[in-house]
Amino acid sequence: EGEVLDDQQKAVIVDIARAGMLPSQVGFDLLCHTVNPHLVRQDHIFASRMTNKENTVTHTDLSGSKIGGDVEKSIVFFPDPMGATGLSLTAVLDHYKKNIRGPAKKLIAVHLIITPEYIRQLHQQHPWRCLSTYRLSPDPPPALAMRILGVFF
Repeated sequence: EGEVLDDQQKAVIVDIARAGMLPSQVGFDLLCHTVNPHLVRQDHIFASRMTNKENTVTHTDLSGSKIGGDVEKSIVFFPDPMGATGLSLTAVLDHYKKNIRGPAKKLIAVHLIITPEYIRQLHQQHPWRCLSTYRLSPDPPPALAMRILGVFF
């Protein structure tokens, strides 16, 4: 007994071109076997980290995209192995919010590892997003980890 995904649920998986390309393709294939493949779409966004003279990441440049339509009533996934500063995902979420018709049913960021800086950035800029991760880095004390993750769940 438990919740299952509706096989008629629209789904979009976003390839944030850099490290997110392979996770996006794997996720796309999995979604096509989980729900009606005619309701699954893969979008592509080209994102580059921009740095200052001290080599600190200052912002993200979105140089192009191929987005296949609206995200209305879709579950939209943003897979990326590493959430470091949060600037890339913030820029992508801003792009969807400003330029793509919606609203989405749910927006889910999926990562293997994230940093406290990433969590702060996402919580400040997009507090209503869902975040899933395997690990926090550097490893915070368990009480802090639960407090940080509690912001998203």
